[in-house]
Amino acid sequence: MTAPHDKQSQADIQASIVRAVAGDVSGTTDGGWGDREWVHLFVDFELDHDSGRSSSISFALARRPGASLEKIAFRLSPETKQAFADLADAVHTPGRQSWSAVQVRVEADGRYNFEFSYAPPYRLGGKLNDTRFSDYLDAWRQGVDGARSAAPEGKDVAARSKRGWWRTLFGQ
Repeated sequence: MTAPHDKQSQADIQASIVRAVAGDVSGTTDGGWGDREWVHLFVDFELDHDSGRSSSISFALARRPGASLEKIAFRLSPETKQAFADLADAVHTPGRQSWSAVQVRVEADGRYNFEFSYAPPYRLGGKLNDTRFSDYLDAWRQGVDGARSAAPEGKDVAARSKRGWWRTLFGQ
C-alpha cells in the first residue's frame, strides 16, 4: 500500500479509470460492438485487498442507430482492473478499513460517479450468481436508485465536442 492519499492523485486515477472503462466498452461478450453508441456505462468492481483477487460486472446501455436501448456486457481489460487496484492503494489510509467494492457510473456526456462500499464483497464473499443488476436497464429508464445518471458532483473527463467526449479521447 502507498502512503496516505493525495486528493489530486485520487481524482487523476478516477479519471483514468473512466477513460479506460470507456475504452474497454468495445470488448463485448455478445460477439461485437458494431455501430452501437453507448449512453451509460456501469461497473461493479470488488477487490479482496489481502489476496489481490477481484471480481467485476461491467455493462453498457447502448443502442444501434434506430434500435432500442439494450444492456450489453463487456470485459474490463487487465490494465483497467489494475487501475482499480491502484485506486485502492491511493486512497488507503493505514489503520483504516479499505473499500471492498466500488460502483462506477459514466454518462455519455462525460459525467461520472464513484460509489465505494465497505461492506463484505458480494461475489468474492461466495455469492457467485450475482443477479443484483439484472433489471438495471429498466431501473435506468425509470430513474430508480441512482441508476439513471451519475451524481451531480460527478466530474467531466474531457472537453465536449459534437462527436462526444469519448471520441475526442480515443479518436473514434
